[in-house]
Amino acid sequence: MAMQQVCEQLGLTIDQSEQVAKAICKSKGVTDPTAEQLKQAKERAVEEFFAILVLYMANHQKYRKIINDM
Repeated sequence: MAMQQVCEQLGLTIDQSEQVAKAICKSKGVTDPTAEQLKQAKERAVEEFFAILVLYMANHQKYRKIINDM
């Protein structure tokens, strides 16, 4: 959460493209997502990015498989 807050305060943003959101929806079996589903998918992409960042900074060797899977 702290990293996310710092990024927000610095004005740093994570790409939340439609293409990424549609890919997340597709992975869940949603082929024609609504605007709300796309919004949720974009939020999930940002959450996953920060989760990967935390794991990567914590111990890259220990969490390599989890990071690669994400």
